[in-house]
Amino acid sequence: LPAPPPLTLEQAGQVGQVTIMKMFDVMKSLEERGKKSKAGINRLAASAYDRDAWITILSRIATRAPGLLDEVEGVKLEKDGSIPVSLATRIREYLCAYILEDFRKRLDTALTWLCEEWYNDKMQMKSRAAVPVYYEEWVLKVLDGMVPYLDGQDRGLVIKFLGEIPGLSMDVLDRVKGLCRDPATVNMALQSLLFLVAYRPPVRELVLNAVEDIWDTCKQHLPFSYLLSTNWRLIKHRRRCTTNGCKTFHEMATRSLRSPQSP
Repeated sequence: LPAPPPLTLEQAGQVGQVTIMKMFDVMKSLEERGKKSKAGINRLAASAYDRDAWITILSRIATRAPGLLDEVEGVKLEKDGSIPVSLATRIREYLCAYILEDFRKRLDTALTWLCEEWYNDKMQMKSRAAVPVYYEEWVLKVLDGMVPYLDGQDRGLVIKFLGEIPGLSMDVLDRVKGLCRDPATVNMALQSLLFLVAYRPPVRELVLNAVEDIWDTCKQHLPFSYLLSTNWRLIKHRRRCTTNGCKTFHEMATRSLRSPQSP
């Protein structure tokens, strides 16, 4: 038999999108994992037929496969040779929508996917000089979808998200700073920043800059007693450390985190 005619870009995109939708349907029909594996670094990714395994498969298809598919065979290219929306982008859009449907229960899914994005960006940057990066774009989209629905009871969720995402930028902190304008979420936002100061030393200076900016721009929106018990004490001590060279700032930040004084 003669070889089948090559697919057009439109046909290839339609077939790929149908396949992705079926994969997500299968994933949603499976139960979430009951007991978490304790195999540590010896565990295998996607070794069980459960929802977590499919999430791992889909996130790796979206992140790692495009780097190996620069030359696509069997697809008829259009005149400009461009693909309007890649399958990897479709998978990312579906993953983002799936997470935001119930982000409180699916935070681990978001962290798994964003870690894959960050890892792929770093590997691609090592192999080639100019490559598109996706982690920053999608971590902001996930955060933008979560922020409008956060309340004062989500402190643990915000701390876990900020503490476990692999890359923390000023754009991410700007979203957290925006929570300080709402009296219902200001305590949660400040305690999350204090957690980062105490337990993520690589981004401590970045977070302190954000805290100082909150003090300078948003103090009229903050509870006065809480502001004095956290921000002002830390900022004053930070400036004193800058001149005197003292080394107790980490201890003060930790104490403030463990015993916050809410209004």
